[in-house]
Amino acid sequence: MSRLALPLRACVAALALASLAGASQATAPEPRGPGTSWLWLTTESVVDCTFTIKVDWAGYRRARYLEVFVTEGYDGAMLVPKRVRVRPGQNTATVTLDPLAASPSQVIFYPWAHLIDWKGSPIPSSLDFAGPALEPCAAPQ
Repeated sequence: MSRLALPLRACVAALALASLAGASQATAPEPRGPGTSWLWLTTESVVDCTFTIKVDWAGYRRARYLEVFVTEGYDGAMLVPKRVRVRPGQNTATVTLDPLAASPSQVIFYPWAHLIDWKGSPIPSSLDFAGPALEPCAAPQ
């Protein structure tokens, strides 16, 4: 046996094992652990202090409701919340909130959304917000 034959056989064996390992990984199920779920929202429009918000999500199998709301400032109270039912397999919704009161001054509002499980509890990892909107609206008193 030549000096090259032994390393060549080892390389062929390694390639064969690597191809088998790759085949088994290709058929493995998608991971369901942390980091595989996400939620994203955008403000579709604000007309007469009425926010319309589009929410997309994936991976939250326990979600039964989507709750959308706005806050005055980043850490303000929840304003005009709206909860909508989520069907199994659904991954997008557009929600129009009740209108805020008009105001002579501009105020910064942040739209927020999160999913709620069958027990009525928010799913913490689903909470997200969209960029701020400077609008001539006022929080309800």
